[in-house]
Amino acid sequence: MLARRRFIFWGLLLASSVLTNSKDIKNISSIKKNINSLSIPSFKNVIEVRSAIAGRVRFYIPVLKSNHSLANNFITQIKQLPLIKKCEINTLTGSALFEYDEKNLDAQTLEGAVIKLLELDKLINGNKESSIEKEIRNISQAVNNGIYDYTNGKLNTKTLILIALVVGAFYQIRRNGCIIRPDYLTLLWWSRSILS
Repeated sequence: MLARRRFIFWGLLLASSVLTNSKDIKNISSIKKNINSLSIPSFKNVIEVRSAIAGRVRFYIPVLKSNHSLANNFITQIKQLPLIKKCEINTLTGSALFEYDEKNLDAQTLEGAVIKLLELDKLINGNKESSIEKEIRNISQAVNNGIYDYTNGKLNTKTLILIALVVGAFYQIRRNGCIIRPDYLTLLWWSRSILS
């Protein structure tokens, strides 16, 4: 009973912290909407609009951070477009500033050209991972490393769960027999699925 209460408490605490962070993110995004007056789409950690006014756009592109060769190649390619007046890239911050002819080129088309030239579409369309999923994976990897180190390489999390399920199945068979309920079959099925 106490373990269930702890589980509920920690679950609610985790959920409230996630919801609090999402409210903060919504507040930040409402501030950023004022900066982006041209309504250019941003893609988190791929290409983000830092400021946008007619004829001038600044993007934050993390791929360009400390990558001078990619930045130089990109500048030579983008300057071939006659509608681009100016292109400056700061490889220290990953910022790219563009001045363009706003009468003949819109900001969304410019962003599309940047995405294609830097091949950012693979990052945009790739698998996205939530922060909770990352944390769960980090915790499971830490537990796996701890078990592996504690047993001097004899067990890891997968084999420990497999052994626990098989032992639990045999315990169910010994305690209840095979006729009472199929809990042992479920445990054996889970252990088989872990092996494959």
